[in-house]
Amino acid sequence: TRPLVTQQIEACHNIMGIPAADTAEISGKNAPASRVALWKNRRVFFCTPQTLAKDIKEQRCNAKSIVCVVMDEAHRATGNHANVVLVNLIDEAGAKFRLVGLSATPGSGIKEIQNV
Repeated sequence: TRPLVTQQIEACHNIMGIPAADTAEISGKNAPASRVALWKNRRVFFCTPQTLAKDIKEQRCNAKSIVCVVMDEAHRATGNHANVVLVNLIDEAGAKFRLVGLSATPGSGIKEIQNV
């Protein structure tokens, strides 16, 4: 969700010290042409999985160049959830990437956690 995107931006700028000039928040509010330029010129992106998946499908973002995905609310990544669709797109593109899943509520049992 957009509030989670905003939360991650604040954490990366204020805690991790990632320079704002290296980052971009990408959403449907950005015109498609401007998103292409952001994907080419920045190195850290904050977006929803739906936005990134759409930009991969419409060839605005080269999925093969993705090296790390940090997924908040990772416990939701089951079935046909947007996070699952996104990871599959990146994997199918042949990217060599790491996936970091964050969750405050991963599940109440081992089976639920393993499903994620």
